[in-house]
Amino acid sequence: MAFSHNGEYDGSISVLQVKGYLDTTTSSELDRAIKGLFEAEHYHIIVDLAEVEYISSMGWGVFLGNLRAARAGDGELKLASMRPQVYEVYRVLEFEWFMKAYETLEEAIGAFSPCLNGTHANSPSVVPPIPSSPQ
Repeated sequence: MAFSHNGEYDGSISVLQVKGYLDTTTSSELDRAIKGLFEAEHYHIIVDLAEVEYISSMGWGVFLGNLRAARAGDGELKLASMRPQVYEVYRVLEFEWFMKAYETLEEAIGAFSPCLNGTHANSPSVVPPIPSSPQ
C-alpha cells in the first residue's frame, strides 16, 4: 500500500490518497497517517480510495475507529472514489449508515461546506451515530 497526504483544501480539509491493498499488514500505516493529522489538529479528512483494490476487515476497522476520533474533534472522516468491488463491501457492511462515501473527491470536498460554515451537527439527521460496541 502506498498513500500520500495531498495537503488541504480551503485550509481545512486534509486528503489522503491510498493505493493498492488495505489489509492487516498495511492498515497500521494508514492508521498512523490519520492519527498524525489528528495530532496536527486536522479533523476534516477525506480518504481517496480511487486506487484501492481491496480493504480487509482490519482496514474497515481503521476507518471506524478514526471516524469516532474525527467526530470527537468536531470533524468528520469521509471516503471518496471507491472502486465497485470496494464499494460493494462498504455496502454489505452497512457502513453507509454512519460513514459517508462519495463518488468523487470533489463531491466529498463539497460535502464539507456545511461543516466548515459552522452548521454541522453530529445528529442522526446529518449522519447517524456510530453503533456502540457491546461492553
